[in-house]
This record gives sequence, structure tokens and C-alpha cells, in this order.
Amino acid sequence: MEDINTKRKNYIGKKIWAQRYLMILTLPAVLWMIIFNYVPMYGVTIAFKNYEPYIGFLKSQWVGLANLRILHL
Repeated sequence: MEDINTKRKNYIGKKIWAQRYLMILTLPAVLWMIIFNYVPMYGVTIAFKNYEPYIGFLKSQWVGLANLRILHL
């Protein structure tokens, strides 16, 4: 006797396999969205750092909202 979770996993697996061609067709769009919409968001964190070019982006000190408070006056 199979439990409900095993049946559900089998059902989901069968649905995914049945629609594999549609998923392959959507893959380029999903990759495009990740590359051009989400990867650049990593660079937005530069506003919260005391960026020093010779140290680099990853090793620059985190200052939080201090840079934005200067703009608010």
C-alpha cells in the first residue's frame, strides 16, 4: 500500500515528464530573465557599501544606509 506522498510525487513526476517539451521551450526565457533581471540586482548592493576600487566590490566595507542618508538631508 503506497502512502499519499509517494502517489503525489509520482503524479507530479508524470505531469512534468508529459510537459517536458513545453519546459524546454520556456528555458531560454527563464534564463534571459535570470541573467538580465536578477544578476544585475547584485550590483545594487554597491549603494550600501563604502566602495573602494582598489579593494574591490566584495571586500569593501558595509555601511548600510549611511550613503542614502547623505542624499536625504
